[in-house]
Amino acid sequence: LRLPLFPRASMASTMAMLPAWGVTGVVLTSVPATLASLGHARAGAWAVAGMILAGTLAQQAFRAMPPLRAMRLGLPLLTLGAGLVFAGAILGSLWLLLLGAPLAGLAAYGLVYLGGLAAATAAAPQERPRATAGFFVIAHAGFALVPLAVGLAADVIGSAAALLTLWLFVLLASLLLLRHLARAPA
Repeated sequence: LRLPLFPRASMASTMAMLPAWGVTGVVLTSVPATLASLGHARAGAWAVAGMILAGTLAQQAFRAMPPLRAMRLGLPLLTLGAGLVFAGAILGSLWLLLLGAPLAGLAAYGLVYLGGLAAATAAAPQERPRATAGFFVIAHAGFALVPLAVGLAADVIGSAAALLTLWLFVLLASLLLLRHLARAPA
């Protein structure tokens, strides 16, 4: 049994998957539930479709982008996209959802995911399978634990407060990660 590897040189890029895939998990779960509670049951599907479509197209478009550049571009876009999606869910605004969901998908699936995975495997060329496994441990923790936490928080403090709290987490995480990435060599 070989355990996942977390290369130190790519730790910030790997940790960026917590907010990135956390946002995507929440768009798949809590955003549609929030919209349904406001009487907009079908609007959640538009947010999900926009996010996934933009993310898929972004993977094709940004495949060759250097990892650090992808991360530096992706984190601010993730923060903006998440803010628009969460505001759209809270306000029941399809237009905000249609603006934010593609930005979140582009950032999470296209830039942060591709940049983070490339950084992890480049940081450990002799241990690529283990570095990839470590990257996906963090990614799937974000995808599972963040939506779970938001769902539990929504039951206690309400959907709007839970989504706002997540957005503040995404903002803070992005600022901290960007600060760390700014010190990394280009």
